[in-house]
Amino acid sequence: MEIKPYRDYILCERLEKESQTSSGLIIATGNNAEQKKANVLKVGDGCKETVAGDTVVFKAYAADDIEFEGNDYILIRECDVIAKICK
Repeated sequence: MEIKPYRDYILCERLEKESQTSSGLIIATGNNAEQKKANVLKVGDGCKETVAGDTVVFKAYAADDIEFEGNDYILIRECDVIAKICK
């Protein structure tokens, strides 16, 4: 089975918040309450500017958390995306 977002919804995987020590060691933390970045996995048919593979920043409280087959995902609307992170 798979998840297919409808209309302008985007299926994402939230990025882990990283902390860096003074020596440069990066520590991933499990607290995602303040993390508003995600990797886009799939987009609905109504999405115009966002594509799978993008890394996006979204509005606070815009995400709906879902669990599917033991994995955690979020669904957000494209209008709640406020920036795309370009590499």
